[in-house]
Amino acid sequence: MSEASTGATRKGRASMDIDGHRSADGTRRGHSRSRKNISTEAQRKTAGPEAVAWYAAQNPAVNIEKTYLNVDRVNDGDGGFRETGSIAEVVAYGDAREERVRKGIKTGERFAVTQVHHLPWSYVEEDGTFYQPRHRDGTPRVDAAGLPVMLPRYRVIPGMEEEAQKYFEDCLEFDAALLPDGQKGIHGYSIQFDEHRPHLQVLMDAYYEAPTKKDAEKMENGYSRAFGSHRTDRLVPAATDEGKAIFNADGTQKMVREGNKRKFSRYHREFKSFMVERGHQVELERDELRHDRKLEHEDFKDWANEMLILTQETVEVEVDRDQVAQHRLVVDDVAIAAIATAERTELEAELVATATVQQAEEVAASAEDRGYRRGLSKGRSEGRATGRREGEEITARAEKSAEHIRKEADRVRRLAILETQRQDAEHAERMEALDEKLAAARRWEERAFEEEQRQVDLSEAARRTLGEAQVAKDAYEGAVEQIEINKSDLPHLREEVLEETRIKTKDGGQKSLAEIADRGAKNKLLRKYGPSADASILLTTRGQAERNRARAAEKVKGVMPAQGQQRDQRSSQGQKQ
Repeated sequence: MSEASTGATRKGRASMDIDGHRSADGTRRGHSRSRKNISTEAQRKTAGPEAVAWYAAQNPAVNIEKTYLNVDRVNDGDGGFRETGSIAEVVAYGDAREERVRKGIKTGERFAVTQVHHLPWSYVEEDGTFYQPRHRDGTPRVDAAGLPVMLPRYRVIPGMEEEAQKYFEDCLEFDAALLPDGQKGIHGYSIQFDEHRPHLQVLMDAYYEAPTKKDAEKMENGYSRAFGSHRTDRLVPAATDEGKAIFNADGTQKMVREGNKRKFSRYHREFKSFMVERGHQVELERDELRHDRKLEHEDFKDWANEMLILTQETVEVEVDRDQVAQHRLVVDDVAIAAIATAERTELEAELVATATVQQAEEVAASAEDRGYRRGLSKGRSEGRATGRREGEEITARAEKSAEHIRKEADRVRRLAILETQRQDAEHAERMEALDEKLAAARRWEERAFEEEQRQVDLSEAARRTLGEAQVAKDAYEGAVEQIEINKSDLPHLREEVLEETRIKTKDGGQKSLAEIADRGAKNKLLRKYGPSADASILLTTRGQAERNRARAAEKVKGVMPAQGQQRDQRSSQGQKQ
């Protein structure tokens, strides 16, 4: 079976990572500069050798020998993409779209969105090269023993290039469907084959067309509609973190706005189903650790590296345990063999001693048989003594050698036991360190989740406050609209208010505002005409004064000629002259 066919039978996970970029200064120039930096990093092949070398120095996962395989594209403005000629083309496309957002993007609002899709593990294999990842402070990563941590790079399995290309094309189609303006919202993308694992990196925005009679090119920012929380979000059943339904007091299912968290969860589910429907070898199961909350792209890369390192260290620890166990078996075999050798040597020494004694006795018997009784008798006794001494010496040497072998075997066994204990202790320390790292990662994720939930709660509270304010405003405007006022009634209303409004005086009595106004008018006349003013003038009220002026005006109109008569008089005077 070929590697391609083997890879096709395995399944991987379909992953997506969305990141909304906030405005730091609320200026279009700053947004353009940020889009340029994003595009230069993603489309470094187009940016040139200097950009490739710079980013390779920043990211050891980049293999500059494979950058030529990368695919850089820019939106052609006609529903498709073309090969990127320069980074300026991608930036200009995004600048032109933001130019049409008349309100502008304020500080803190999202002006761009990036999406990353990694090729599933079922499409890749190790390419034989390795790199040493770094911490965020730039220091290389090492394991507990101080040795460098080396991670493998991956390539597309030979024979699966078309399947990989189709996977990335389907990812682009899904991303376009998420955007309010569809494919037009994608500025450009890059398929990168020179990093840790082949992946697709997309630069896009959430703007959408909102033409008016005065401005047919106007656009609005729809990030909240697409990726955040918006008042138009669909209503979904409320549930606890454990997935239990929440009900109202009357027993009905409680409904809430979908919000950003539920929206991202739905996007992940829809993406996996979409890729399965397209025939890709991916699983529908969710990665709870990754998808239960939103990680920033850099945090996700660090988290992925940590998981790879932890996995590698765990495997190394298990290998070390196996090696210790095998070493223990070898030591036991050596000790057993040493003891057997010592016992065999002791037996051989006893046999040699017995043979020597027998040989001495045979020599003595032979001498006695020749008739040398006296000499032979002496020789027999000396031979026996000599043979016995030699046998005893050989036996002593054998016993000493056997005892030395036994001691050496015991020493080797003790060393083996101590080495095993040391390896076990080291393994326990390493496993404890791994557990601490995993616990720290989980605590960090829980804090991130709590912070995100707090932000969601604050957003929900802000939306509720805005909703209540809007309801109050609508009620006020409705009440105001129901009040009908006739302009001709305003003077009468004023007179009524002046007459009905009464104020306490110093002497304990009450006076209306109209009386106070009349008194003020009289005092003004006294100051104008002096103490000798006509009493009739002082007794004139404001209302009477108005009526007197009206009658005077009527008299003036009565004695004045009409306008037509005035014109006739002027013309006749001119003729006379």
